[in-house]
Amino acid sequence: LAAAKYVGDVRGRGLFWAVEFVADRATRRPFAPGPRPFGAAVQERAFALGVALYPGRGTADGVAGDHVIVAPPLNVTEEELRVVVGVLEEAYRHVEREVDGNAVDGSLDSTRAWKALGCICVRSYVGRAASVKRLFLHRSEIPPPAKPRPVISSVAKPLPNRRAAHHVAVLGSPDVVPEFLRRVAYGVYGLCRGTHSRTGPSLISYCGLMGVGVCSAGYHMTLKYHTQMSDELSMHLLTTPLIYRLLTFRASPRRKRTVGLTLAALFTTVMVVHMAMDEFLLHATAFGAAVYIIATRILAMIPQQAPDPHVQKVLRSVARFGCYCFAFGYAVWLVDGWACRFLTDGRRAVGLPVAFLLELHGWWHLLTAIGGYVAVALVDLLVSGDIHKDPIETLAWPVPFAARFMAHVKE
Repeated sequence: LAAAKYVGDVRGRGLFWAVEFVADRATRRPFAPGPRPFGAAVQERAFALGVALYPGRGTADGVAGDHVIVAPPLNVTEEELRVVVGVLEEAYRHVEREVDGNAVDGSLDSTRAWKALGCICVRSYVGRAASVKRLFLHRSEIPPPAKPRPVISSVAKPLPNRRAAHHVAVLGSPDVVPEFLRRVAYGVYGLCRGTHSRTGPSLISYCGLMGVGVCSAGYHMTLKYHTQMSDELSMHLLTTPLIYRLLTFRASPRRKRTVGLTLAALFTTVMVVHMAMDEFLLHATAFGAAVYIIATRILAMIPQQAPDPHVQKVLRSVARFGCYCFAFGYAVWLVDGWACRFLTDGRRAVGLPVAFLLELHGWWHLLTAIGGYVAVALVDLLVSGDIHKDPIETLAWPVPFAARFMAHVKE
């Protein structure tokens, strides 16, 4: 590619390479601004062929310009690497022909660009609806994969299987340890320290909390598509029983059946659509709505189940703390996505253990684990009967400390 017509530079080492695109190799003149940069067009074509590239207006070494980044995993095989490079070359040649067939300065025609993007989206969704395998889209002009391999995740399709060494190394990641240990620990604590028998719905709720930790840790260790789906499935397996317990509290058997069948139908629809079409928006919206329903119902039930004003105040503080954990965790998750490169550079600069403070994805897991435990514990308390004494001492750390602090600040 280094000698290609519209390639200005190829930089990198090891398995991380940046390819820069220019309109004129001699003067390094960039393309005129247009509706679709050259790098984005190459990325779209490569994605249609089954390989994920990463376009950008600059690279980590400080060079601005129209780029695509090639970054296969460290354990990629030689055959798999040849497939990735072959797809990159084919995608470049395709866009080069498109530019040469257009008007002046190599800018991509807006109408053709949007038509091409629309065809890619339609073909992608039709293919996803017909099959959930999402393997390579084979083309006769590129070498086929050396061996069939499953998709790793919905955002990294061409990555190969992880090996055992990666599974061991990832156990030290701040993304995995907080999620797994804290959620499992909270589940075990809730089952052991309760004031009443942990059977039936209560057992399901705490096991659901532990299941989120186990499935999320499995996804982070493997990055497979099926483990990603299990991670997202476990989120709904946690919230759906909680909603059922809140909506059917002291309800008639008929209402319980109606609510149960409705929630089961909604749960099945969301997960089938999500897994079959890799449609993230429906999954995220359903989970957000579930969190909202749980939070509002808990706050509404506190005055009904806790006649003592002091106990009401404590329970409201606990509920608000859980909501704050979810909201702040979601905020740092968004910041982690928006400022990933700067956070990565910062972690490399400061080193461990201070770098953990900048691992915002890890903090997202910590905060949502606390919020999930608060939701399960409060639902379990509220539906178990009237609450006549302060239950704060039965809750796990840091909930008692945070609830007292919030109550003190409010006073």
